[in-house]
Amino acid sequence: MINKKYILISIYFLCILKVNAQDQNKVDLIKKGNLLYKDSAFIEAANLYQKSLDIDGGYFKGAFNLANAKYKQGKYEESSNLFNQLKSKKLNNQDLSRIYHNLGNSKFMENKFEEAIEAYKESLRINPNDNETRYNLALSKKMLKDQKDQKDQKDQKNQKDQKDQKDQKDQKNQKDQKDQKDQKNQKDQKDQKDQKNLKQKNNEKILDAINEEEKETLKKIKKINIKNNKKDW
Repeated sequence: MINKKYILISIYFLCILKVNAQDQNKVDLIKKGNLLYKDSAFIEAANLYQKSLDIDGGYFKGAFNLANAKYKQGKYEESSNLFNQLKSKKLNNQDLSRIYHNLGNSKFMENKFEEAIEAYKESLRINPNDNETRYNLALSKKMLKDQKDQKDQKDQKNQKDQKDQKDQKDQKNQKDQKDQKDQKNQKDQKDQKDQKNLKQKNNEKILDAINEEEKETLKKIKKINIKNNKKDW
């Protein structure tokens, strides 16, 4: 009968061998990934870093290098998310300072300068002697100021454009109202003139009728007078 103690010891050593093999595999993947990274093969390097994380999801080097590879690919939002996840881990000051520095770089490339400034400040709190981080912080502040100035200029331009459009609209409305008033006045004048002409024509007709009637009356009177003045022979 096989000794149970022997079986347990065997299982224990097998587990250790498996863990050691996995550890070696993830380390080898990181080394291969780093070589590709140096050759600017960032996509291939990221794939190897991801495989190291598939072996050990908490592997700091795998996550950190993957975030850097994403940054090099221009996938700044993904890079920022990965660095943010690493902040919560228990790390030494050197690693934590590097994370905040790189997070600041990712946020800078996203044009999120306020967040970049906060990240750089955190990095400098941990490592005040990092001149590169200090330079990036100053640059981020300048970019933030420029960004706000551009926004203010854009807002002012939009306000001016809106005012100009309103003024143009008001001027057009005023012109339309004046045109309508002028058209109404012209129409009223035309109507008054037409009414005056019509009245004048009616008066002329009445006068013509009176004249005709007078003519007829005179003719009748003349006939009567002629008849009355006729002499008998």
